[in-house]
Amino acid sequence: MPRLYCETHGREREAEIIEQQDMYRQQGESVMVVKGRLKYGPFLCDRCNEERAAGQPAWLITALPGWVAAGLIDYDFGYEREYFAMAKTDTATVYGADWPDDSIRHRRPLRRFGRQVQSPPLCALDIKPK
Repeated sequence: MPRLYCETHGREREAEIIEQQDMYRQQGESVMVVKGRLKYGPFLCDRCNEERAAGQPAWLITALPGWVAAGLIDYDFGYEREYFAMAKTDTATVYGADWPDDSIRHRRPLRRFGRQVQSPPLCALDIKPK
């Protein structure tokens, strides 16, 4: 289940994930951390209930069991786009187990008729497996 955090608690949670990423890797799990500025608001931090308005920094953290990550080959980051514009300033990082296609940094959204859009990759698009 995705969790949304304010800047303070998002940084803390990401640091905890980094410390535990070997455990996630051994269990075949991945954790995706998307950070950036919210496109809409208000949202509440899942730890302190601080209100986050549009334009404020936030962290969206999602734990993905291996069987879920295995099906993400065609993932388009639609859920994350509900929170973030997925612009170049927004970043996504995957910790723990590698995704089935090793990297999703070259993903492009599909147009009608299955043709790829000729544009730079989405930001989660800069996903960096750690």
